[in-house]
Amino acid sequence: MTAKCLMLGALLALTAGAETTWAGGPLYVAGTTSSAAVQGHAAVWDTSKAVAYRTPSAGNLGKLNNAQATALVQQLFQFWQDVPTANISYTDAGPIQPSGAYAGGAVDSAAKFNAVQGSCQNAVQSPIIFDANGALFSELGVDPSVIGMTGACALDTNGHILSAEVAMNGAWIDGNTANGELTDNEFNEAFVHELGHFSGLDHSQINADVLLQPQGNCDRTELAGLPVMFPIAQCQARVDAGLPMLAPDDMAWISMLYPETVNNPPSQVPFKSQYAVLSGSVFFHDGTTPAQGVNVIARNTANPKGSAMSATSGYLFTGDPGQTISGDNPGDGGLGSHDPALIGTYDIPVLAGNYEITIESVLPGFAGGSSVGPLSFPIPAPGDAAAISASATPGGHNSGLSFTCNDSYPRYDQFEPQ
Repeated sequence: MTAKCLMLGALLALTAGAETTWAGGPLYVAGTTSSAAVQGHAAVWDTSKAVAYRTPSAGNLGKLNNAQATALVQQLFQFWQDVPTANISYTDAGPIQPSGAYAGGAVDSAAKFNAVQGSCQNAVQSPIIFDANGALFSELGVDPSVIGMTGACALDTNGHILSAEVAMNGAWIDGNTANGELTDNEFNEAFVHELGHFSGLDHSQINADVLLQPQGNCDRTELAGLPVMFPIAQCQARVDAGLPMLAPDDMAWISMLYPETVNNPPSQVPFKSQYAVLSGSVFFHDGTTPAQGVNVIARNTANPKGSAMSATSGYLFTGDPGQTISGDNPGDGGLGSHDPALIGTYDIPVLAGNYEITIESVLPGFAGGSSVGPLSFPIPAPGDAAAISASATPGGHNSGLSFTCNDSYPRYDQFEPQ
């Protein structure tokens, strides 16, 4: 069994062809299509009310009948909702509403899928689609190794997600071993991953050494800190290893995006009573030119593999700034800040403790729909840098934790003016 992709962004992008995502944090960052007040801020759901989703009124998901699959959705959303330092909830609004070629029932053809997606893009509804046996994914031209795909369909000018869409490939739990099967817990974890994207979370790269370990048999120490939002389904299910569904990075970032302020333990705990933020920048060797798309990891020195959180440098800056002649490249979907002060910066929410912060390249295979960071196609980090030690106290903000890469390529080559 080969490693399987968890997300394909192109089909569900905000605008045609847009695949811009950000790492270890927000999937979308408000940009030029949003009001100036929110540009450079994470695009999130309005949590003054529960986030509403809809499921098909008919159609299986692999071996699960419709009722079982529908019940599973809320059960898996609950993992995100139950993070005590996060203020987000979800509600089943009923069956997917008819739209165009979709009159109801199963979403089992490309025509029906496109009609439902159109209603999502018009912010009418947020559908969770069940592909019974992979036939829908195949008709859409999706690689059969993809377990699920997710994306926001519409944002408002205030930086809120208005609608989003998830589609899950039931071929992975249809009982047919010839097309590759997942255990129930592995599939559920992949589903939770997609619901993380639905909630506005991007991929995270932590403990990537698991990709060198046997498929489905990762070292438990590495698995403890491996985010559910890791781009590739490589390991056995976390719950099968006696670990909670969500890793520390997952819980930190859902809380950063939706910080709880109410003190009603154990179900509601203020974000600032548990978390601090570590911030800084990554620079080329000149110490002044910021480097975009470098993965930054903060590891708790008491448990470096199991308690780790991450971000990518420049995660709030656009991945495609365009140029001064023709303006912004429309391929970026209007996402991401164009404030040059945000190039190369990072922010990492961490629990109280002492940390060692390091930098690394985003893996070259994490591209397109599996991207990590503001660059859909990653570039190598421009050199190495010594680790930084930092402490974190609840409610604190430890800033100025910046890296200058040693022996990096120059910012300009001999053909460019400096």
